[in-house]
Amino acid sequence: MEILPVIDLRDGRCVRLTQGDYDRETVFDDDPAAVARRWVAEMEEIALTFEGLGLTPKILQGAADMFRLESDTPLGDLTSRDPLPELGDMLDVLAKRATEG
Repeated sequence: MEILPVIDLRDGRCVRLTQGDYDRETVFDDDPAAVARRWVAEMEEIALTFEGLGLTPKILQGAADMFRLESDTPLGDLTSRDPLPELGDMLDVLAKRATEG
């Protein structure tokens, strides 16, 4: 069995749930957008490591690209205190930004 750490979004915050248990939640960060911005560099670094090992870095580079795309939109400025837009509205913002080049 492989165990992978996961960060969940809950109530506008980044949290870790121990074994998926909502009663065992640890707040990781109150600003998901700032976390996304930090993860761009981390995903790129991990992608380079994978590439150096002869493994495909594409999924990690894709994750970095998505975090970068999000941070280049108004969504990247949202904080945990802001109301979250509807999912369809968020997808519209991301799709518009992606097509702008």
